[in-house]
Amino acid sequence: MKPDVGLAWWSQVFEESVDCVKVPIAVPCIDVSGLGLTAGAGYELGNRVWAELVAMWGDPSVSGDRFEVVSPSATVSLFMQFRLV
Repeated sequence: MKPDVGLAWWSQVFEESVDCVKVPIAVPCIDVSGLGLTAGAGYELGNRVWAELVAMWGDPSVSGDRFEVVSPSATVSLFMQFRLV
């Protein structure tokens, strides 16, 4: 069995974009930030078959001068890998 764990954090401010500086009323400055987690485990089922179950969660947040959007998401995936030769 092969366990995997991951953590991500990001933050980016787009204050210096040309559109934001020229026309701040029409094109607001945007801040994108968030946190993400992933965990999974895989198992070799046979000599040529591998299966892995992975769960991912993300909490991206986008905010600007006039708005804020928070959109958490979660996924669970099953990966199957087959070796032909």
